[in-house]
Amino acid sequence: MNLTKRLMAALGMIVLSAAFFSCRKSPAYTKIEGEAFHTYYHIKYKGETDYTSVVDSVLKRFSHSLNPFDSTSVIAAINRNVSTDTDSLFRRVFRRAQAIAEVSGGSYDITCAPLINAWGFGFEHEKTITPELIDSLRAFVGYRKVRLDGNAIVKDDPRLMLNTSSIAKGYASDLVAEALASRAITDYMVEIGGEVAYSGLNPQGKPWRIGVNKPVDDSTGIVQELELIVELEGKGGL
Repeated sequence: MNLTKRLMAALGMIVLSAAFFSCRKSPAYTKIEGEAFHTYYHIKYKGETDYTSVVDSVLKRFSHSLNPFDSTSVIAAINRNVSTDTDSLFRRVFRRAQAIAEVSGGSYDITCAPLINAWGFGFEHEKTITPELIDSLRAFVGYRKVRLDGNAIVKDDPRLMLNTSSIAKGYASDLVAEALASRAITDYMVEIGGEVAYSGLNPQGKPWRIGVNKPVDDSTGIVQELELIVELEGKGGL
């Protein structure tokens, strides 16, 4: 076989190899979507097994611990002073929140629930707020007025209430991510109400990319212009 024929044969093998690999099925990604905690969640991971029941179980366990709108939850019982019992989920979030409160000099404080309730969602009670009202509420607001004693929560004032909304949804994303990782899933993106836990690569074999909406005053939710797109490498949260 002369040199030309050898080159033609080699080229043919390369073309056949390229065609073979291009026809191979890309690893499948599964997508799970739903509603929880008055918001929406979107989960995508590398693998064909449907883990919807696993996600539901994690979110149900989380809700029973830290959802203040669930009347049967641990945090709801603590806020109503009908129980001082906690579970491992509550304690993990509480300890982290207290640590952040300490390093921030109290700027972050999950005992601000009475103040949040006074202002109302979207400041709907703004016209009723007075300096005197704020001062009266601050008498039982403060992260140093509540603590864990073993597995029990102890309040200095029974009127003290906890609101973990600023940290708990992120923890829920972490819990779902941990459940996927425990099942050997290494490429995933878990988003619950804007709180993201991620690992590995997206279906295109690239780092996960998350769009951040422009902070515009739009109560209709129609405006979806992006401020930027964040590329997430490795493993972490956003």
